[in-house]
Amino acid sequence: MILLEAVLSVLPAADFARASCVSRSWRRLCDRALHRRGPRLVSYVSVKPNIQDAVLEAIDGVFSEPMRPHFAIACVDGTDGLEVAHGLVRAKLGGNVPLITCKNLGFTGCDSVSKQVKEIPYVEVGHGILLIVGFLPGLNVDVIPLLKAKKEALRETVVDSFINEIKSCTGLVSDHAFPTGVIMFSDINADIRFMLEQMDQSLNGGTPIAGGKTECFIFSNGDGSRSGGSVSLLSLEQRRLRNRRQANQSDAFDAVALVFAKHRIRPHGVGEIHFNLALSSGLLPIGSMYKASSVRVFNNGPCRCTTRLTARREGSSLELDGERLMLDFVNFVNEVGSAHLNADIYIGVTKERKQLTRSDTSFAIHEVICNDEHLDVDGQGIHTGDAFCFYTPDSETALTSRSEAFEKLGPLEHHGTNIQAFGGLIFGCCGRDRYFLGEAASDCMAFVEKFPGVPVGGMLFCGEIARHPVDGENPPRRPQSLLNNYTTVYLLMSYAP
Repeated sequence: MILLEAVLSVLPAADFARASCVSRSWRRLCDRALHRRGPRLVSYVSVKPNIQDAVLEAIDGVFSEPMRPHFAIACVDGTDGLEVAHGLVRAKLGGNVPLITCKNLGFTGCDSVSKQVKEIPYVEVGHGILLIVGFLPGLNVDVIPLLKAKKEALRETVVDSFINEIKSCTGLVSDHAFPTGVIMFSDINADIRFMLEQMDQSLNGGTPIAGGKTECFIFSNGDGSRSGGSVSLLSLEQRRLRNRRQANQSDAFDAVALVFAKHRIRPHGVGEIHFNLALSSGLLPIGSMYKASSVRVFNNGPCRCTTRLTARREGSSLELDGERLMLDFVNFVNEVGSAHLNADIYIGVTKERKQLTRSDTSFAIHEVICNDEHLDVDGQGIHTGDAFCFYTPDSETALTSRSEAFEKLGPLEHHGTNIQAFGGLIFGCCGRDRYFLGEAASDCMAFVEKFPGVPVGGMLFCGEIARHPVDGENPPRRPQSLLNNYTTVYLLMSYAP
């Protein structure tokens, strides 16, 4: 039996799956072989002239070893290959594995030819794919989409339904009320700040959330027969839509989440999986603090808004329009270096909201999209009296915060016991390229140097999602932005036997 188990543990995934179907005893041997190896995260990058060839090569790379997938993420470089890649990967995985396929601006993974970690920026991609597959014993994984609210009045209802379904999904399989972790992809044109703020308030502080804004996505759920809990009519409609064999992306949904929840009953000998999150911010605050004195919101379509601001410097009664505010910004930039003059401009807004029983403070980054006569920023949710200051990308800030992020991630320890990292996911900004950081694939290679031998898969976005677990002993100095820019989010998966 020991020899047979050793042979099974080195079979390719397809042969391993066939072996597990031979008999119950062989199934138990296969289970034992997988659990002895522990959880696995595998990623492969393939670039070919033909998208079908690229997908098939990535699939062969991922399934070259024993694997029983619990979830998969596929990233492609073009919209035309999205449905093709999704269909091919889904056919290989079967219908019970949660799968999200999205279009990204570049990605990182193990090259299918050289077997070395490689980053493919969007400017070099022809027909490429990154395929990430995870085996996470002890965790349940499900796909939950956020419906697109066709009217602003329905936004709160849709978001509440989305969050309630995440809680229901967790409660059905776990003794824990909240997920172990959430990975999320959103439509690039959707303003998801309100949804993220509601998730932050509704989910336990220990649940990390990571992801990014992508041009388009397709998802397929696993077992769609789940029942239980109280569901609204909207939740039933949401479940009906997500049980389709293949769901459309941005025309029906604003976002989709992979929800990871601890199983109520884990197999014997299976330890605990932990999601460890840290981020490297590349934005530098510049200049004075201001308070918004007038706020005007413009609707540019369903749930797509811009906000026009005038403001006063803290301690001053003089109201400044967009032109005067930008003159302030230019003067501040000249003091720290003219390299920031041609960079993107953002404002970081501190929002204090009084609820019936408590006061909530949040922080949000908004991109400045018009800075001539008026100061217009993307999104909404800013109120009169909210404090803000300007931010601009800065490479030194990015490198310093990256070192701090790695210090936070290691050494890994849980209740005094060292635990082992088995995989990493990187959600990066397409703007943090070799021109910004001085070398190509800088954020990815820094992770590889810090955690040698740990499989890694990375994706590049224009808007990075990060929600820190709250540390009661070391709370953050100020609220963290849930939707970021020029940020790299590191999600390190670890295992405590």
